[in-house]
Formats: sequence, structure tokens, C-alpha cells
Amino acid sequence: MISVLDTSALICFVKKEPGWEVVLDVLEQEILINSANLAEFYTWITRNNNDLEKAIELVKDLEITVQNFDEIDAAAVAKIYPKTSPFGLSLGDRAAIVTAIRLKTKVYTADKIWKEIKLADLEVVLIR
Repeated sequence: MISVLDTSALICFVKKEPGWEVVLDVLEQEILINSANLAEFYTWITRNNNDLEKAIELVKDLEITVQNFDEIDAAAVAKIYPKTSPFGLSLGDRAAIVTAIRLKTKVYTADKIWKEIKLADLEVVLIR
């Protein structure tokens, strides 16, 4: 079964922060990131003066499936905004969530606040 990776989990893995081993285990399974979250990850890489080309190669080497973020996903992100705004979720957070809900699968994140979100079919796995 494929699982969804949130940007925070991928950053945790790269930085070898607590929980990175959980991400490593998940990467041995089939894992997916949507293109909006991938853009968020690459932006974080660039903002922190890391090598973007190495990050692009890392994603390829890890064999992370990248799924396009389309107009249906965009509408779904907007639709869950009222239920997620009290928790301060970013666009990227909501993008990962709607991808997981659409695929009826788990989403891995480092953001503990996600466990408080009550959305149908949302299965959050905290990596730390």
C-alpha cells in the first residue's frame, strides 16, 4: 500500500532529526509526495542554502513517486480550510492531507498538531 509523505517528514529525514529513522523505514515501502509538497521541500532546500541539484537527485534515488497536484486537489484543499484553519495548517500541509484522503492511505508527518484534526478518512502517522 502506498503512503503519503508530508514535507515536514522529508525535511526531518534530510536533517537527520528525531524521527528520521521512521521515514527511512517508510521509504522502504511505496511512498508518494505530491508536487505541491515537493515544491515546498525544494523551496526549503533553496532557502537554507542547500544544494538543490543534490536534493533533486535524492528524491530520485529514494524512488519517491511524485503525483501531480491538480485542480481537483486545489478545490479539496480549499474545502478543508475551514476545518484546518484553527490549527494553522499551511497550503502544503493541506495538500498532503487531501492527497492521503483521496488515496485512502496514511500520511506521515512531523507536525504533531495534525493528530487533532478531525477529517473523515484521514489517517495521520506522527514520525516523532
